[in-house]
Amino acid sequence: MIGPFFYALIGILGGILQPDYNHISDDVSSLLAVGAPNRTLFQEIEFGYILFMILFFVSLIWILNNGISSFLGPALFVINFILEFFVMLFFPARALRHL
Repeated sequence: MIGPFFYALIGILGGILQPDYNHISDDVSSLLAVGAPNRTLFQEIEFGYILFMILFFVSLIWILNNGISSFLGPALFVINFILEFFVMLFFPARALRHL
């Protein structure tokens, strides 16, 4: 359940560490884009977010293992976060502008 706090931390630190970052008009992906300052820090925080979300949904599968409907939803979320990790790793966002 602490995974979303890691995601929120990216936005909070983005506002603190990068004065040109605007929480309203800029997206979080611009903090993780190629060439963005502090990109490595934000990637590590996002890795923590993805890891904790996978652990959360795996624990849901383990707890709710009463039938196919209770297994399918959390399993799809696990697949989603695994794919998100590989997309982040192999297809990084390109910065439209440098912060």
